[in-house]
Amino acid sequence: MTKKNITKNIPSDEQMALIDSSLRELFDRAKNKDEAEYICAVKYFKGFNNLHVKTPVNELYETVSKSMDFSQTYLKDPNFVAKHLSFVYCQIFETENWLDLIFNLLTILEGKCVSASPFKKIINKNKTETGLDNIISITESDKTTEEKIRLIQPVINSVTNPNTAIITKVKKIKKLSTKCDTKIGDVLSQLYYNDFRNDFTHSQFVIYKNHLNLFKANQNIGFDSLFSIVLSVLNLFLLTVNLVEEEIEDIVNKTSKTFKGKCGTVTVEIDGDNLRQSSEMLCANF
Repeated sequence: MTKKNITKNIPSDEQMALIDSSLRELFDRAKNKDEAEYICAVKYFKGFNNLHVKTPVNELYETVSKSMDFSQTYLKDPNFVAKHLSFVYCQIFETENWLDLIFNLLTILEGKCVSASPFKKIINKNKTETGLDNIISITESDKTTEEKIRLIQPVINSVTNPNTAIITKVKKIKKLSTKCDTKIGDVLSQLYYNDFRNDFTHSQFVIYKNHLNLFKANQNIGFDSLFSIVLSVLNLFLLTVNLVEEEIEDIVNKTSKTFKGKCGTVTVEIDGDNLRQSSEMLCANF
């Protein structure tokens, strides 16, 4: 079987400008739409109350930042740099609250309330409906009882699995982004390669002649394309964290820290290094 080639140029200034403008537009529109819900979305992403406590997001941010500098050694050892940056790319997409934040901001544009687990209700409903349809189809088939049990078990596992496939999240983000007339969904979907993430994460690859060869996906990714994809995602993640940190700083410096929105009122209190949030929300997102 002939291998497929993934081709893409090194990120141009236009591509990087699109990433920057798409994300900033999303943040600005969500804040202007409902600042109370916006504050909640930012707080969910930030996680901890203490402004100076190192969070998992901070840890990953540090890794990504240093990896950007590390990529400058490309000419010295391109194979190792390609593997290292690919690892960081996978780590970013495994960081659930990053995609949660983007989805929550889109939810605000849709005129709805944000959630600490925005994908959970949607995904579980889809999983259950699809799983039941599959189980019914298997039980009504002419297969033996033993074959039916063997086929049904993986379906049950998929329905009860609490983890949501990353590709499903990206698709949901793109769909909602299109509905809300924003570009962030297209940007994200163009940068997420499920076969690449899956094969690399499970060590189903080999590097040969400046290409990353994915075994299960039967694809080749040239280093130019690889660096374009990976560096774009690294930049997108860094910008997300920077915008959140800017917002936290803006909240700290505001005289009035009570924000009203469609779903209720949020009051932020600063006590030393601690940022506390109290709320009177109309929906049970807390």
